[in-house]
Amino acid sequence: MIRRLALAGLAVTLFLAGCSGIGNTQPAGRLAFEREESDNSDVYIMNPDGTGLTRLTDDPGWDGTPAWSPDGTQIAFASERLGSPVIMLMNADGSDQRPLTDATYASLMPAWSPDGQQIAFASTRSYEVPMEGGRQLVEAGFEIWVMNADGSNMRRVTGNYEDQSLYPSWSPDGKQLASQEITDEIRIMLQEPVEDAPATNVTASVDGRQWTPAWSPDGRQIVFMNQDLETGVANIWLLDVKSGQATHLSQADSNDGEPAWSPDGKEIVFSSDRDGTQSLYIMSADGQNVRRLTTDDASYSHPAWSGK
Repeated sequence: MIRRLALAGLAVTLFLAGCSGIGNTQPAGRLAFEREESDNSDVYIMNPDGTGLTRLTDDPGWDGTPAWSPDGTQIAFASERLGSPVIMLMNADGSDQRPLTDATYASLMPAWSPDGQQIAFASTRSYEVPMEGGRQLVEAGFEIWVMNADGSNMRRVTGNYEDQSLYPSWSPDGKQLASQEITDEIRIMLQEPVEDAPATNVTASVDGRQWTPAWSPDGRQIVFMNQDLETGVANIWLLDVKSGQATHLSQADSNDGEPAWSPDGKEIVFSSDRDGTQSLYIMSADGQNVRRLTTDDASYSHPAWSGK
């Protein structure tokens, strides 16, 4: 179910795969994702009907966690080509690949702000906090950071000596960030995208471990992966942000994960092992009309759906 990702002793792995048509309706936009084959991972794009599979990166180091810019002209992604993972930026055709962060710390999971001016990401970048008599350097693992889209003006958002934060997702109005917080629990938190703003646990009513939050385009819902504490099986759930009510969307006996919304909010793309191979599926936002999109033997993960 879950693709390796070292996070201070915590490993998470999820896969997505290959290409085939999904019926008469042609979904709009393009999908970007991480494709792993022969122990090598790169960023690819394709149409949401499974056609037009195109490789964008080609490096022996791991490339993954892609994120579209709001205008669809650029893709931010993480890469190990410089050593530790760094945030990279490239044009939507794969050209002009350049780093935004450096390899003295690990950075993953970029997420563009709705106005395209900022990128949130998870990073192990160290930071200082005021202490009595001076300041203390903190090197406590992954936290959420925000930077300008050119890599300048990095600012920390989350921070706690005993916690880690991953998978940032902007609300459509840009006023809040959802992220995964790892403590003695694993849950989804909401806060303003400013340093140490108060955070709210929005999945307190859901039993399990919650991962990979993604805001709906209208800002009313958050879709996420929930892992059962006893079985370890992961399913997709939907949270109503205002009421706090959570709904189980995907089937209970398969590993489903890393959901991402279509630009119109009517569909959700996700990965599942329900047919044996970790494949990419699309379903309606209410969990109905599930269609298998991919059929090859490669492993795909971290889908992102652009409307451009």
